[in-house]
Amino acid sequence: LAALSTSKHRRIKAYEKGHNMDNEITPQEFKAERERLKITAKQFGQLLGVSERAVFYYEHGQRKIPKPVQLLVLLYKKHAVVD
Repeated sequence: LAALSTSKHRRIKAYEKGHNMDNEITPQEFKAERERLKITAKQFGQLLGVSERAVFYYEHGQRKIPKPVQLLVLLYKKHAVVD
């Protein structure tokens, strides 16, 4: 029972910080990664294989970010080094 309340507590804290515990990227995280890479929406779209308009939709929460795109963003987040 204690583990359940700990898990629930983590989910609430993550939600408050804008993180999704189900490994889904939030629009804020999506945009933050593009900004961390210091690239335009068009360039990010080219890296991810989507249009510039799709990047806009994802960043503004107007479209759900597809799982393959989320995985690519996570890879960039983990492995891309920015000077």
